[in-house]
Amino acid sequence: MPVDPGILAGRIRSAIRTSGLTQQSLANAIGLDPTALSKVLSGKRRLSGLELALVAEATGTPVDVLLGNKDGEDTRISARAQPHSSPAVQQALSRVEDLLEIDRILCDLGLGAMPSRFPLRKVRGSAVHQAAELASAVRSIAGVGDSDIGELDNFCEQKLGIDVAVEPLPAGLDGLSVSRGDYRLALVSSAIPATRQRYTLAHEIGHIAAGDTDGDTAGITIDEDLYGRRSTAETRANSFAAAFLMPEKGLRQLLGSGGPTEAAIGALLAQYRVSLDALAYRLHNLGLVNAAGRDRVRSMAARKLVLLSGHAEEYQRQLQSVGSRRLPTGLLQRAVEAYTTGGISVRVLARLSSVPEDVLLNQLEPLPPMTEEEMADKDPVLVL
Repeated sequence: MPVDPGILAGRIRSAIRTSGLTQQSLANAIGLDPTALSKVLSGKRRLSGLELALVAEATGTPVDVLLGNKDGEDTRISARAQPHSSPAVQQALSRVEDLLEIDRILCDLGLGAMPSRFPLRKVRGSAVHQAAELASAVRSIAGVGDSDIGELDNFCEQKLGIDVAVEPLPAGLDGLSVSRGDYRLALVSSAIPATRQRYTLAHEIGHIAAGDTDGDTAGITIDEDLYGRRSTAETRANSFAAAFLMPEKGLRQLLGSGGPTEAAIGALLAQYRVSLDALAYRLHNLGLVNAAGRDRVRSMAARKLVLLSGHAEEYQRQLQSVGSRRLPTGLLQRAVEAYTTGGISVRVLARLSSVPEDVLLNQLEPLPPMTEEEMADKDPVLVL
């Protein structure tokens, strides 16, 4: 239902006071004639969606607050955390809110995310059975069958429509998954090892695919122990990650008849890019090793195994990925499009990228046109 112009005007006046702006500076910031803004503030003129988004951006007030919809759209959140990490979760949520506010602004500009294919329908049965079926369904959607998945973050965005951000999250928090409207986001800590980043991302995909993020806006699911006691949703998400990253058919073929030798385990680690613990439990759960075999695999040295199997470059890549940030590509592309068409200012891109505005302006400035001399300066000689 449209907001009464008088009520909206009062909220905008309050936002102006809170932001420390004047009416003149707000008019300048949003490119609106001061007289037109005065009519808005007196309830005599309505704002367009673009103008409202610009007011929200300039005053630092979410569009939903201006519209009186404080909770906004139903935002579903799930989190993988370590014990006693609620403060860490709350800190991370401030970054999530930043990203969701940018998504809201872009949606108001007609640049919403593509329609999501998640959540999927869950079959009857145990959490482990549901996880296996969901993993197979997600792989089918992506068209990869039992094939190995390379760079999981790119795979998520290109094949599944799930944005992936890797950020320096507070200690104790591995990742978050968020669903709001058509937007799906997985946020993973850059501080944890590469294999754990990959497993955490798969875990978040499991939450999104199963619809575990449905429910109360403030609901957060905490996974306190990867292999200990946990909720049904967490059991399913962890089982999903294992089945999704290490499909049974491929795992059996790669292990071969020789069993879990050091060479075989090293090759599996390099192939699936998971931790020894994750691989050991997957082999045990599939009946490929007994409990003693599982524990023996867990006691092996991962670095030694990967190096001995001839995959030193994979180990080096994993080391380099720790601490690296990654922006959510889908949101970034939409924001850049909005910026280039004049829908948002560079301030929004700075919030998204955590890059100073002046640096962004320099990077986004178009290259000067080539002179006639430069265009004519072509060397026809090919030097070998």
